[in-house]
Amino acid sequence: MNLKNEITGKTKDHLIWSEEDKTYVHREVFTQLKALKNVGRSKGIDLRILSGYRSFETQKNIVEKKIKGTLPILNDYGEVKDPKSLTPSTLLDSILRWSALPGFSRHHWGTDFDIYDKKTLPLNYQIQLVPEEYQKNGPFQKLSEWIESLSSSQKELGLSLPYKKDLGGVAKEPWHISFSALAPQYEETLTYDFFINFIHTNDIPLKKVILERSQEIYNRFIKAYFGCSTI
Repeated sequence: MNLKNEITGKTKDHLIWSEEDKTYVHREVFTQLKALKNVGRSKGIDLRILSGYRSFETQKNIVEKKIKGTLPILNDYGEVKDPKSLTPSTLLDSILRWSALPGFSRHHWGTDFDIYDKKTLPLNYQIQLVPEEYQKNGPFQKLSEWIESLSSSQKELGLSLPYKKDLGGVAKEPWHISFSALAPQYEETLTYDFFINFIHTNDIPLKKVILERSQEIYNRFIKAYFGCSTI
């Protein structure tokens, strides 16, 4: 087992393919994910995965497209920002508000998923993954309320919402669930020294400004979400 490669999306050795979900899942999470779906069905919820595992290259491609403007960069009100109007530092902050640096996305781990409820998905609706979709009168309000109110009988699933609160870094993501029982082994390895060495030795978009603000970026967008408590 190479935790460093698992953390940074450089391997699939820890994953197995889920045909139902069309994504890779950590081999130790596969059964838990299935159990969560079964509980959801008993509550009238058809839990589906919109986004699961992402490799380093996939995450890098997302960030690069946002820099180029071919993927939208949103502000906290869902309005699109023009990347050409932003300084490199502001551009970095704007991207990290919604998208992790390649190598440091929890989606690399195979333990984290962006979810929706197929049963309440409107016909021909394009999911935006914005908080309003998971709030009052949103199509996935029921799903969001159920995830937050899981009874103690489901705690063995080891589920958490790492981005439940806005801590000033990553925006609230009510759609992002994590099977956090595996998280401590990744977090222990993901030190600042590991972070800065990875940035130095890999081709990362906006690398210059990341290095200039490395300690702040690490603390604000990565370390702040360590130790998220289970539901």
